[in-house]
This record gives sequence, structure tokens and C-alpha cells, in this order.
Amino acid sequence: MDQMQKGTKAGALDPSFGDNGVVGLVSEGTAGSQSILPLPSGKLLYANNDFFDSYSTLKLRRLNTNGFFDSSFGKNGLIVLPGITTAGRFSLFSYLDDRFLVKSMRVDDLGHGDIVLRKLDQNGQIDTTFGTDGVVNINPWRPTDKESLQSPQVVEMKSESRRKRFFILYEYQGGSVCVQPDGKILVAHTGVPHYPDHFRDGMVFRLMPDGSLDKTFNEKGFLYVKLEGVDYDESMATSIAYQKDGKILVAGIYVNSNQTPTYLNSYVVRYKEDGQLDADFNNGRAVIIADSEFSQIEVGTISVRGSDGAVVVVGGAKKTFDTSFSDIPWLAVLTPSGSFNLLFNNGKPLFSKESPEWRMWQNCEWQEGSNSIIVAGGEVAARYLSSGLLDLSFDGKGWFARIGSFKEMKVTKDQKLVLVGSAANPFLLRCLL
Repeated sequence: MDQMQKGTKAGALDPSFGDNGVVGLVSEGTAGSQSILPLPSGKLLYANNDFFDSYSTLKLRRLNTNGFFDSSFGKNGLIVLPGITTAGRFSLFSYLDDRFLVKSMRVDDLGHGDIVLRKLDQNGQIDTTFGTDGVVNINPWRPTDKESLQSPQVVEMKSESRRKRFFILYEYQGGSVCVQPDGKILVAHTGVPHYPDHFRDGMVFRLMPDGSLDKTFNEKGFLYVKLEGVDYDESMATSIAYQKDGKILVAGIYVNSNQTPTYLNSYVVRYKEDGQLDADFNNGRAVIIADSEFSQIEVGTISVRGSDGAVVVVGGAKKTFDTSFSDIPWLAVLTPSGSFNLLFNNGKPLFSKESPEWRMWQNCEWQEGSNSIIVAGGEVAARYLSSGLLDLSFDGKGWFARIGSFKEMKVTKDQKLVLVGSAANPFLLRCLL
């Protein structure tokens, strides 16, 4: 049920945007992936692909601050990036100097795939100084000429039971890139086999502004996530965040399939600027998000508060380990040193289902100038206080639901909440904060 309010209070639809806060979006065929990006000018970028062309192209459009499409963008308001066979899963990310990045990824049923990055300006022009003719392609199976791994075909033959298991990770790319103040680009990847007897190990890459590997990062330009002291045979890295002191936070999941029943938990680990594990964060070990009530705890995204380095991480959980979607959303708040914040839910991750619409949190963000946390996923968006209680000033009860599914959430520079989603047709909402 659509429970959104219209007005001037936090959580209400912004009447100055589109049709009372809602914009119907363009889709030439069955809607595929979608992404949005607030621009410094106050305009919004919208990216989508469609089944109409087998998801082989990416379409970019720009919206004015009032929600109307900007016809001066590209050709009659549209820019098509051809030849992106990896456009099935993608997202938009801010870059320096009023530019932005498009990350797309070819993800097979096992979560493997190449990374493709492009850099463009706000008018949609490709930066040809980035990579080769404006495109950077990273093959995680062979990140350098010296690194060669077991072929994916061999691994897949051993692992049919793992197919299409990680739903949050399988589709969403929106937390997997962040940009440092010096223009270097951090990229999290679901991973490939590296450590003995592991099906997969999450990876992190750092690129120079021109798209080449930054060899000052772990002496290679990339690293494989290793969870010290944790019993597991598979890990993924899915979301990444940069702290203003140069430290790098990585969130992901790990699996122990040798235990009966199999369980899947989430982790957060921190690296120093040079790519080495940070001993000052939880004594150099990963922070584990686990609960005996749930056998499957997936992570969505991670966010750092700029003022003090506090960390929020969110996701979805299930009581049984199977291939269906998450049932219960969760979020956790960590101190800058990697311990659970005692002020938030008494120092424990918060698993909470206020209504049947609540299934998972995919996005999270600290609200600038406050201690509030904004989250969204599935049909629901919500705002929490630093205590872990819902902020009742947000739409009257702390959350709202809308028919359909939110694909991505962003907060604009002027502190408005933007959500892109799809029901019978794709839509864009802008709400007051």
C-alpha cells in the first residue's frame, strides 16, 4: 500500500518536484536496472537499461531541479552508451571536477564478472583520457599480467548448488565504488578464488585518476580480503567507504558451507591507505554481523559519518539458508575503532520488521548535520535516531512504504531524499528531510 504523505514535513513528498514529488521515468521496454546521481548543479542524472535491447546499452538522461527532463542533455535529452554488454548491473558515482563514473559489471549466476568503468562530464561527454578511449576494463581473474587464476568454468562445475543465491549482492552495484579526495578510485568486487580451498575471496582495487592500477596500494593495485580468525570458505566484498583520515572500510559477506546447517554472515574490515590491514580497527580483525536466530545475514551498503568517522552498515536477514529474498532488515552502528556503538540499540545490530513491507535495507546514509540515519530497501524508506529508535518526525511514524521496489536511494546537496524505483512503471521520488 502507498503510505506516503504530501506536505512540508520530513518524509513528505516534495511538491516542487515533478507531479507533487513524483516523476514518471522513461523505459523503452521491460525495466532493467536503474541508478540516480545528484549533480553539484542540483540536477539529477538518471540511468537505465531495458530488456528491449537485451540490456546491451546504457541510457543516460538528466533532470532539472524541478524534475522535468533536460532536453539540452545529449541528443534531445538522451545519451546512449553503446557496447556495454555488462550493463545488466551498474551504478552512477560522483567524481571530482563535476564529473561522474559509470560502473557496470557482467555478473554470472555465481557472482563472477569483469568490471567496466567510464568517466563522463555532467553533459555526458566521455573522458577519453580515462583508460582506453574512456573505458577501463578490469578482469579480476587476471588483474595483472603476472596474476593468473583458475578458470571460472572449472569453479562453476564444482558449484552448481551456489547459483543465484546472493540476491542483494547479485543485482546491486551502488555501494561498490568510492572516490578519494586525490581522485583515486576504490572499487569493491565480489571476488574470485585465491586462498586455498576457497570458492571465492572478495577483492578491492584502487585505480589512479587515469584508470591504471595504483601500485602503492598493497604493492599491486589490488588486494584479496582475508578474514583473520574466521572459519569460512567463501567471501565477497560488496560495499566500500573512504574515511577522511585515508582509511578504507570494506563490507561484505562470508559463508561457511562446511558447517551444518550452512550459514552466511556479514563483515566489516578496515585497511590503511597502503592496503594493509588496520590494527587499530577491532584489533585488525573483521567486525562480524551475526545472530544465532538467523542463518543468512546479507550486507547492503556501508556509510561513514564525516564529522567523527562513525560507521553504519545495513542489509537483510533470513532464518533459513535458501534462495529466497531476505525477510528482515538490519542495521548496525560502529565506532571509529570498530566496536559496536553502545548508544545504538544497546551496542547490538538491530533486526527489526515493523510491517510486512519491511524486508531488507539496501542503502544507508548519515544525514548531514545530524545523528540521523536514512535507510531504504524494497518498498520502504525510514529514518533512525542515534539510539536505534525510529525518528517519528519522519513522515509521522519513522518510515513510509510505496507500492513497487526502490532500486536506489541518494541524498542531495540541499538535503532532500531521492529514490528511484519501479512498480508497473519506473518512477522517481523526491522527499523532504
